[in-house]
Amino acid sequence: LSTTRGNPGGVYMCNQPNWVGLCTYQTGELHTCFRIPSVLEQEGKVQSIGPDQGASCSFYYNYDCTSTDFFTLVYPGKQDL
Repeated sequence: LSTTRGNPGGVYMCNQPNWVGLCTYQTGELHTCFRIPSVLEQEGKVQSIGPDQGASCSFYYNYDCTSTDFFTLVYPGKQDL
């Protein structure tokens, strides 16, 4: 997670498009890697995701955030991945 202003450190994610279904708000220490909550992984993939206003977040395709394959989102995020 990285931030410039706003409410840093949080990401809202849901297992269905348009911010519905099983949703969770995950917080983490800035500039660290954290995994998507296992409850969302068990229910399928994340379909909508977005960082707090004023923040940006990079999402990696591997679990330890070392891949060169990633994408970055800013608020409000993406409602239909």
